[in-house]
Amino acid sequence: MLNKLKRAALGAHTPHDKATAASKPVPMPLPAQVRILMSQHIGAPAKALVTIKIAESGKYRIFAALMQDGIKGFQVGQGSDYTFNKVVRAIATSPNGDPLPADDGGETLSEGMTVNQNISVSYDAAEGCYWTVAVLKENDKGIFLVNNAAKSQP
Repeated sequence: MLNKLKRAALGAHTPHDKATAASKPVPMPLPAQVRILMSQHIGAPAKALVTIKIAESGKYRIFAALMQDGIKGFQVGQGSDYTFNKVVRAIATSPNGDPLPADDGGETLSEGMTVNQNISVSYDAAEGCYWTVAVLKENDKGIFLVNNAAKSQP
């Protein structure tokens, strides 16, 4: 391999010997479940108490993300002083939302119920961040869709 390397003004050029170039792609089955670990830091916890008033009986989930606006940085085509807004800094629930349990431990919430949900996530720079919370309700096909959403103050 070393004798194949060529030096040039722009650096070393390695040969493009790909042993799989003549191989056919093999389709792989999708896994039953995929987990993406989002909380990989040990910052101070960002906390919120969410109060949800159930307007219609059914199964509900809650999704919560810690967001931030006003981040300066480089953006292709915009330069180095671009302002990024609505940046997700951390997700406190599963991406599909966490189930909201009923008082009896079941899954169905009754009309008129009030559910208080504590949410928190560790993030090392939570100052200036805000929460975006969505409540999802199960439809007649078993799919959870956003029923309501709110944004906290930074």
